[in-house]
Amino acid sequence: MNQTKKHIIRQKIGRLLDTRCRNCPHNNEEHSAACIGCSVYEELRELGNQLIPGAKVSGQAKAKKYDFKGMSVPTYVNYKNKGLRDKDIAPLVGLSMWMFRMWKRQHREELDDLIKQGVIPRLNKKTEGRMPSGV
Repeated sequence: MNQTKKHIIRQKIGRLLDTRCRNCPHNNEEHSAACIGCSVYEELRELGNQLIPGAKVSGQAKAKKYDFKGMSVPTYVNYKNKGLRDKDIAPLVGLSMWMFRMWKRQHREELDDLIKQGVIPRLNKKTEGRMPSGV
């Protein structure tokens, strides 16, 4: 979509807000609850979806795609069994901590199952990385 079409859509949105929503009794209330079902709200939603293609398709958000640089569960298991912490693993595989956390979130169920099975050692956050007492 070119800039001219986006500009026209923004003008339509502005006109709707100025002419139709300004006099609405729900204008100063929480719009997400009060405006659902309103014809103006539906038209604004449709125009907004045109500005951001793929943002909402049939009421579902478009899934983001991340590049995890080949990070896999077996790789993670290998590093964890060597005793490395997450903050040590992330730079080894070329990921930021934020991206590494996103990868773990996407693989949460599989990792939880491996922890329950004992394949991945369960580490206590308070004692992780400390020397054992008496050493």
